[in-house]
Amino acid sequence: LLCGFLNVVAGNGMNVLGLHSTTVINASLMSAFLPAVTVAFALMLGFDRVRRVQVAGIALSALGVMILIGRGQISTFVNLDFGRGDLLILVSVISFSLYNAIVREAAPGIHVLSLTAAVCASGLICITPFFLWENFTGETARFEPNLIIAAGYMGFFGTFLAMILWNRAVRQIGPARTGPLNNLGPVFGIAQGMIFL
Repeated sequence: LLCGFLNVVAGNGMNVLGLHSTTVINASLMSAFLPAVTVAFALMLGFDRVRRVQVAGIALSALGVMILIGRGQISTFVNLDFGRGDLLILVSVISFSLYNAIVREAAPGIHVLSLTAAVCASGLICITPFFLWENFTGETARFEPNLIIAAGYMGFFGTFLAMILWNRAVRQIGPARTGPLNNLGPVFGIAQGMIFL
C-alpha cells in the first residue's frame, strides 16, 4: 500500500498537479535531484551501498542537467520564480525517491509483474478518494478524444510499461545505480516542452 501511495498519489499525482502551476524548466530542475535523493534514502534505510565514483557521477549528471536546462547561462537560474506548483513537484521528487529506495525490498520474493500489479492496485485504492472528491466538487474531466488518447498513452506506456521496466531495473541493479537514469527525465521533459507547449 505504501509503494502504491508513494508512486501513484504522492509521486505521479503531485507531479501532474504541480505541472499545472509551474514551468517545465522549474519542474525539470527539481527532478534533476531525484537521483541524489534516491541514493540518500537508500543509504539511510540501509538498502544499498554507494561508491564515491557513483556519488561523483550523480553530481556530474545533475550539473550537466542544470547546464542543459540553463542553456549554459547562470542568469536562467537567477530569474527563477518558485511557487505552489514547485512545492508539489518537490513532494513528487521526494515520494518517487523514497519509492525507488524501498521498492526493491518491498516484496523480494514476488515476480516483478505481480509487484507492479500490486503497486498499481494499491495506488488505485489510494487515489480513489481524490477522484471522488474531484467529482463532488465539480472539477470533472470532460471525456473528449484527446483526453482518452492521452490517458491511454499515459496509462499504458507512461505508467504500466514504464513501471514494469523500472521495477525490474531497481531489482536487478539497485536504487543507487538506477536513480541516475532519472536525470534523463529533465532532458526529455524540456525537449517535449519545447516541442509541444
